[in-house]
Amino acid sequence: MCAQFSSFALSVLNLAPVHSCARTSYQRTDHFMSENPDAPQINLPNGYLISRLSPDLELDPSESVCCVSAFESNLYVGTSHGNLLHYFLFEDADQHMLLSKLPVNAEEQKPVEKLLLLPDIQLCLALANRVIHAFSLPELSPCHIGKVKDVNEMSRLTQVDNPKVKNKYDKIIAYTPSKIRVVQFLPDKVKLLRDINYSGAVMGFSSAAGTSANYSNICLAANEKNYDVVDLQQTRRISLFDYNPENIQNIKPHIVPFEAKDKPKIEEEYLLAIASDASTSMAMFINAFGDVTRGTLTWVGEGNPTNGLAIEWPYVIGLFSGADGDKLKLNFSSLKTLEVVFSEFLDLESFFGLAHNETLHLAELEYVLDVVNREVSGLLSLNSPSDNHVIQDKKYYSSSRSIFFSEKSVFYLHQLDSFLPLYEKVMRTVEEAESAEDMNDLLNEVESFSHYKDVSQKTYTLLLLTTGKIEELKEYISGMKNNETDFDIRILLLVYPEFPDDDESWESFKIEKAILEITNKLGKFSLEDDFKTWLIDTAYSNKEMSQNWQYFRFLKYKGCAKDSEVASLIDSEKSEWAGDNNENEKLITYYKKENRLLSLLHLYRAEQEAGIKANERAREIIDVILHLLAEEDLATKLDENNQSESELIRLAFFQLRNNITDSDEYTKKLLELLKLRPDEGLELLKENKGGSHESTHHFILKELSKTHTLDHKFSYLKIEYIEQSFLECITEKSEIDYEILDELLHELLNYIATRVDSFQQELEDLKMTISQFKRDVNLSDSEWPKLSLMEYFHIHSGKGDSNELSKVYLKVYELLVVKRLHKSPLPSLDMLDDEVFSYLKRSFGSESSEDLISYLLEEHHDCSTAEWFCIYNIMPLPRKLIYTEQIREDLIRQYHKLDTQQVRENLNTIFQYYLHVEDFAARSSLLAHMVNRFGYEYFTMEEVLQILPEDLPLSYVRQYLARHVVATEKQKNHFSMVKILTKSEAKFTHEVCQDFEKTYNAFVDGNGHSN
Repeated sequence: MCAQFSSFALSVLNLAPVHSCARTSYQRTDHFMSENPDAPQINLPNGYLISRLSPDLELDPSESVCCVSAFESNLYVGTSHGNLLHYFLFEDADQHMLLSKLPVNAEEQKPVEKLLLLPDIQLCLALANRVIHAFSLPELSPCHIGKVKDVNEMSRLTQVDNPKVKNKYDKIIAYTPSKIRVVQFLPDKVKLLRDINYSGAVMGFSSAAGTSANYSNICLAANEKNYDVVDLQQTRRISLFDYNPENIQNIKPHIVPFEAKDKPKIEEEYLLAIASDASTSMAMFINAFGDVTRGTLTWVGEGNPTNGLAIEWPYVIGLFSGADGDKLKLNFSSLKTLEVVFSEFLDLESFFGLAHNETLHLAELEYVLDVVNREVSGLLSLNSPSDNHVIQDKKYYSSSRSIFFSEKSVFYLHQLDSFLPLYEKVMRTVEEAESAEDMNDLLNEVESFSHYKDVSQKTYTLLLLTTGKIEELKEYISGMKNNETDFDIRILLLVYPEFPDDDESWESFKIEKAILEITNKLGKFSLEDDFKTWLIDTAYSNKEMSQNWQYFRFLKYKGCAKDSEVASLIDSEKSEWAGDNNENEKLITYYKKENRLLSLLHLYRAEQEAGIKANERAREIIDVILHLLAEEDLATKLDENNQSESELIRLAFFQLRNNITDSDEYTKKLLELLKLRPDEGLELLKENKGGSHESTHHFILKELSKTHTLDHKFSYLKIEYIEQSFLECITEKSEIDYEILDELLHELLNYIATRVDSFQQELEDLKMTISQFKRDVNLSDSEWPKLSLMEYFHIHSGKGDSNELSKVYLKVYELLVVKRLHKSPLPSLDMLDDEVFSYLKRSFGSESSEDLISYLLEEHHDCSTAEWFCIYNIMPLPRKLIYTEQIREDLIRQYHKLDTQQVRENLNTIFQYYLHVEDFAARSSLLAHMVNRFGYEYFTMEEVLQILPEDLPLSYVRQYLARHVVATEKQKNHFSMVKILTKSEAKFTHEVCQDFEKTYNAFVDGNGHSN
């Protein structure tokens, strides 16, 4: 530990103090009041400093500063030539810059005696030559709203803090030789609200304390002799005391308002200065009603605060001049003890760098002035750890309300930033400590340091790491995480020899210069790997709070020893793979370099699932899998990562099928896959038919058949691919490709013919189904249409062992019907030797219509099919189609009825069959159906009555007879209506002619002639 601490060295920052409470080893060049490095130093109380406000003011040689005011980043200076200077502190600058210089009154160059800011109404009031001029804030454009004249002094009219009422600070008190005037500034004019008679007022302040009004009604005023309390509401005056009882020359009244912070409740008080004699003065403290609030502060031998008083709690600060008047004395007095705590003459030339004829004044600003703190900004600027160059300037500010100004310069009073002595102590202790115990006090101090919390936390973690308090460090970092504190763990990684690595994120890594100084002195040393892993996991698990989270994410992936761990990590952060992420490309490059193929596969799949480079990633996935399948130790790798070979094969196949459009590339990759794993590949081809590569699959199956014996399942695979092409054509074009239909029909017939021997059981089942159909058809049932044999097949095709053959049977039947409708030549069905196929062979053979109808009825009782064939001479489409359901309507329109005579002849064949049915009920039902459905359209009543047997009750043909009766009555009604309409029309025509004749005759008689 001793050797370790001896490596620390104190950083010399080239900064020097000028006014500080203690000598320090660093230099602050911005606090020099003189270019002379040997200028005297003054140690002010409580770490107070006086610093020059840069840059020097842009004044004419004979021009000098008269007053100063500030608001936010704006600084306003009034000069002896009647000019207003506007300075502004930009965010990227470390000093105020002059924005404008304009005259208060262009017609005369009178000194600007006071500036009063009213931010609520965006006005700056300038008092020059006893006239108040208005300018806009913040840019100081002249406002032509009127002027207030004959004014000695002005102050803002204060108001009561009332959350219910938001009053604007738009009113002031103007002190004139004869009156105290309450004036309101409006957007377009100046309005006098009240006049109170008061002679010789030279200054004053209003107070709202203890009043019930929204605005102040109490004013502390001073004339040429006394301090007085003036009631603005009652217009009365209460005299307090004489501030210059000895009539000493050049004595002015001082009324300094402040908030007393040593009371149970903060109260408003006023300091009133009194000149006892040329060398002694005192201060009285009262409230707004003139009541004394604390004891008297006496400045015996200090002189009088002729050059200004200000209060920075708990100090009264004054610039005093003695009896001789040669030198100014800076005085700090305590408001708590009412004693002088600091008093020292000022060498204005050597200390402030003033000319011998310049003097110094002190003023208290109403609003805070913000100035860049260069020491802190320099130490907390963000630097690169690689070459220590500044990456980002950070601006930290000191605040001041007490301003010193000479004729040409402005200075500000502020306190030493608390970080600077702490930083010096850290550096010194690290340099001098001989053991971890020597650091304990410093650790406690750094941990409790609340200013610049981010920097103190980093310092604290480094000190814990240096002293080996790892568990405490873990607990502290976890606490910051729980409190949502932003902490870059890379700061701690800097102690490891392998960091910073070559990752580009380190190029933008930023760390405060003060922290970098500490880490550089620590050097590189190794800690346990578990702690490094803990750091990475902590940063990774806290995405919202971890800086540069993607870098820790990379380290997290890099630390995964198993490919399954990579997969789990991907699953846990799906959102990170949902977009185009350069960090993911870095991971892919890393795993390529490490030849971690399974991990690489997981990464490719994650990007592809997110829709990123889908086709490109598909090719890479396929290549990775092909490489893996060729490896001898694949099984071991898969076992270690709980994966199976079949998963890889399926993944490769579907990547090919869904993403590779180029036929040559597809063929090449699929053949490689089948070469490596032929059985699994063929099974996938069977399970997944269709798509844009059907022809490629045909080619591959053909090539494989040369080297592999394909069983019937894979033979049928070819049929399924043809079917897919056939169906796609119908789906996409709503039409039939008859070339594909012929190929499909040929393959189906060939499939049946070549597998007859293996279909023995299926053939027997089909025979039983056909026989069962004949038994199940109830000829006596009056319900029509009756189920056809093919429809019966559809119903029973999913039952029993005949499933495959019955489906093929139905497919062949459907395709044969479609070809017949298209009037295409039908293929020979001679290869179908078994009697079960006789239905197909005879339905689509060359026998006569009479023979086919008789076959359908006698062999199968397929009545509905026979009746359809009678009308159209083509077998019907089944109610349920396998291939052509989408274009059923188009196919139905291709059916055309035979001429009436042909239909009559076919129907007579059916009539003859039905007349010979032995069962009376069945015969009666069948004949009734025929007469009721076809009798009216194709036969006369005489013909029907001749066909019907004598024993058939007429009730069976009631529908037919009723239809004839209705038709006869309809015809009779038609003739009657025609007769009636004819008579009505003749009568109407006669009446129209008579009316026309009368009208015409009247017209002729009335005019005496006809035109």
